[in-house]
Amino acid sequence: MSLGSFGTSFLRHIAQRFYLSKARAGRPGERLFSELMAKSLASELALREDLFDNVTVDAEKRAKFLRAPLPERRYMLFFTARSGSSRLGEMLERARVLGQPNEAFNFRFVPNIAQAYQADTLEAYVDMLLRRRNTRGTYGVEITYAHMMNLFGSMDRLIEMMAPTSYIWLIRENLLAQALSLSKLIQTKVAHSTAADQTSQMAADAAFQYKPLEILHAMARYCVEEDRLEADMARFGIKPLCLSYEQTVGQPDTVILRTIADHIGVGAVDLQPAPTSHHKLLGCRSAEYAERFAQEYPDFLARMTDYRAARIERLHKF
Repeated sequence: MSLGSFGTSFLRHIAQRFYLSKARAGRPGERLFSELMAKSLASELALREDLFDNVTVDAEKRAKFLRAPLPERRYMLFFTARSGSSRLGEMLERARVLGQPNEAFNFRFVPNIAQAYQADTLEAYVDMLLRRRNTRGTYGVEITYAHMMNLFGSMDRLIEMMAPTSYIWLIRENLLAQALSLSKLIQTKVAHSTAADQTSQMAADAAFQYKPLEILHAMARYCVEEDRLEADMARFGIKPLCLSYEQTVGQPDTVILRTIADHIGVGAVDLQPAPTSHHKLLGCRSAEYAERFAQEYPDFLARMTDYRAARIERLHKF
């Protein structure tokens, strides 16, 4: 994930202008917050209409796939990056009755999945996903706001094509920790503990540098994604099950699975979670950098915390 058109030079300019110039009066954190929120996410939402251009269809395979039934329950698991969605998705899949949620609408993965599923249009792709990933009548998918805009262009078209029966919204309460996690990923390319041994994880932590401009942009980007998704759900009267990363790692897996099963309409089934392969990445620099950022940008951090307070309050009460 890159900083896009909202580049480092602009961030450096406003950071220097509002923070490094001690002579300026007023509340620099408020002005910086407003600038970032106004500019963030400008270049990541373009509709991708080229994802099925190179798919070749085998008519016999396609006909075979079309014989699979459609699911009666369809849930959307909206998330923001670095919020524990991979761990949660693995938990749900291993329960064997809550679907197989993964990032099937991430444009980076769509062409390969489309070829495997014999889908040469978005309509065919959605239909095949629903059939091929139907687990005992339940289909689930992990999707970000940007994924939705890249593939469907709007919440309206997503609902029209997917006909979801329920929604889950996963966020992270500690937005600074989430932004630091993204900054570390950008720099080290180490995303999950499942893809790196302890030596690799420690090497990545050693290479991780403090880049406050990346952190500022990531916090604004996540908050804007949350704002836009929340506005879309309000427009359709959607009442999602709101969960946080902190809840999914703080509550027993059985409690999280039962809560989700009840929300999506899976009846009284035996939910025995298998051990997850995801664990917190090793290293201590994130905590060090969080403390440093809080000291350097206290008013920005306080403004962001106040801005999201009502959203945090709407999280599911366990």
